[in-house]
Amino acid sequence: MSCFQPTKVLMCPPTYFKVNYEINPWMDVQNFVDQDLASLQWQNLYNQISCFCPDIKTIEPHPDLPDLVFIDAGFLYKNIFIPSNFRFPERQPESVIFADWFASNGYEIKKIEKEFYFEGHGDTLWVDDKTVYCGHGFRSHPDSYKHIQNILSDEAILDIRLIKLTDPRFYHLDTCFCPINKDTALVFADAIDVDSLKKIKTELDLIEVRSEDALNFACNSLVFGQHIIMPFASRWLQEQLKSRGFHVHIVEVSEFIKAGGACKCLCMPL
Repeated sequence: MSCFQPTKVLMCPPTYFKVNYEINPWMDVQNFVDQDLASLQWQNLYNQISCFCPDIKTIEPHPDLPDLVFIDAGFLYKNIFIPSNFRFPERQPESVIFADWFASNGYEIKKIEKEFYFEGHGDTLWVDDKTVYCGHGFRSHPDSYKHIQNILSDEAILDIRLIKLTDPRFYHLDTCFCPINKDTALVFADAIDVDSLKKIKTELDLIEVRSEDALNFACNSLVFGQHIIMPFASRWLQEQLKSRGFHVHIVEVSEFIKAGGACKCLCMPL
């Protein structure tokens, strides 16, 4: 299966989604979520994804876990699932929920050392079946990836490429970096450490998004072949993508941005 053409994905309905606490700069408990609008936006995203990937699995929402809607579940390699070790106590119970779902769906569960924070799908972005870009700096400890490689050593030797994040507004890698094929990625350069950025530039053709796009979570997009589902894209960015043969589909997810997540956060390819 291509990393850019998943055959099935995982989502969680926003039944209990709200901003109950503040664990990133986007969250403000006084900025109330319109739950009807959130439900409509989630359904619109679901419908758009179904056009390119009809096999959408869902995980049962939990009344005490409003951020479960964001599928930062863990690290998935073939049939092995490594649950996230969430940094903040508010999200830590999600790990059990995700592990139970993957176990009940036939995946082998393995775990990394508890002392290393690791926030899964939000900080790990694949470009092929062996190469994965891994974010660290706010939610994931760089040594967590050494443990993941050790866990998978009998299965594969992965090309793990670390990226250090520097702006707390872009606390997960998928908020400021988005591979769109094996050779090209969107990036908000201001959110990434200078040395990390230099290295990425030797490995990929980068489309450096502007602040307007980055602050509207344009990098938090989903790629299905030549189709990109985005929460926002300026005219300039849309032209950049169209010139490379991509079809851009805008799906508004403003209610979820109140909690610091957008299209990519709401969906995990399996």
